[in-house]
Amino acid sequence: MATDDIFESIKDNLNARPGQAMLFGVCKTLAERAGMETWLVRAIAIVAVIFLTLPTIIAYIVLALVLEETAERTQGAFKGLFITLREGVDRLLTSARNLFA
Repeated sequence: MATDDIFESIKDNLNARPGQAMLFGVCKTLAERAGMETWLVRAIAIVAVIFLTLPTIIAYIVLALVLEETAERTQGAFKGLFITLREGVDRLLTSARNLFA
């Protein structure tokens, strides 16, 4: 496989389907605002996650909540996550009460 083919394959894999964000849409939003290619911003984010995992994840989540374009989707995802966690904890507590009752 030629170098150009490998490069194109990576580029294709780092682009989401049209109109669909890969996670919350932070990289796409940042790319649009900076006038850069989306795949390049995603590649930078991947490298940052590899070398600076926790700070990159925290920055990504904060940006997802702060950026106007991504805030609604992010808040909805976290609401769903918290509802699922709360239901799981409720089930666990109910099971524990039944076990020790």
